[in-house]
Amino acid sequence: MSRRLRAVENREQFLDRMESRIAKHELEMKNHETLMKHRSELESGRESVERKREQLEAKRVKTDELRDADLTDKMKDMAEREMEEREREARDTKKEKGLQDRQNLYEEHVRAEIEREKDEQEREAVETHREETQKTEDELEAHRQQMEESREATEAHRLKRELAREKAETDREKDHQVHEIPIED
Repeated sequence: MSRRLRAVENREQFLDRMESRIAKHELEMKNHETLMKHRSELESGRESVERKREQLEAKRVKTDELRDADLTDKMKDMAEREMEEREREARDTKKEKGLQDRQNLYEEHVRAEIEREKDEQEREAVETHREETQKTEDELEAHRQQMEESREATEAHRLKRELAREKAETDREKDHQVHEIPIED
C-alpha cells in the first residue's frame, strides 16, 4: 500500500515537473515570438525611416535642381529686364533704376530666406523622427528587460514551489516513520 502511495506520489511529482517544463517552454516560446515580432516591427520602422530619409534627400536634390534652374531662368529674365530698363533709363531718372534694383534684391533675399526656413523645418522633422525612433528602441529595450525580469521571477517562483514540495514530501516521510509502530513477535 505504501509502495503504491509512493508510486502515485512519484507519478504526481513527475507530472508536476513535466507540467512545469511545458509551461516554461510555452512561456519561452511566447516571449521569443513577442521579441521576434518587436524586432520585425523595429526593422520595418527602420526601413520606413530610411525610405523617408531617401525620399527627403531625393526631394532636396530635386528642389536644389529646380532652384538652380529657376535661378538660371531668373538670371536670364533679369538680364532681359535690365536691357529693357536700360532702354527706359534714357527716359527715366537714375533714382527709379536704383529703387527697382533694390526691390529685386529684396525679393531674392525673401525667397532665399523662405527656402532656408523650409529646409530648416524639414531638418527638424527628420530630427524629430530620429528621436521618436530612438524612443521606440528604448521602449523596446525596456520591454525586453521586463520580459527577462518576468522570466527570472517565474523561475524563482518555480524553485520555491519545488522546495516547498520537497519539504512537504520530507515531512510526510517523517510522519510515516513516526506512525509506523514496530510489531513485536
